[in-house]
Amino acid sequence: MDYKTRKKTAKKKPRKNFFLFKLIWRTTLFLSFYLAAMFFFYICGNFQVFMDSTQRFILLLCALTSIALLILSLSGAAISVFHFIYSRKKRAWFFFTVYILIAIFTVPIFIISRTVSILSTGI
Repeated sequence: MDYKTRKKTAKKKPRKNFFLFKLIWRTTLFLSFYLAAMFFFYICGNFQVFMDSTQRFILLLCALTSIALLILSLSGAAISVFHFIYSRKKRAWFFFTVYILIAIFTVPIFIISRTVSILSTGI
């Protein structure tokens, strides 16, 4: 009860946010931007004549990051489905869609980076 206005104030319902949900979301965003930056550096390195060892290292980083991002995005999609079932919030389907799109865009980058890496080392 507010003593100045003598009105009852409504108690706010606390939001339940899963710590794991937040952690996976932020890590997925970080790795997505990191993968985009590494792929951009690889493309720019082709035009600016980076050393071969540097290019191979960037490709290795792209491949490792894309594997980690694929695992995180698929686990994030599973957690968002669990979050929807538990709390019945439709916002979880937005996150599910984003996680699936990230997983879909991660696979071609992995395939491209591994193919170029294998072809550059020689058969």
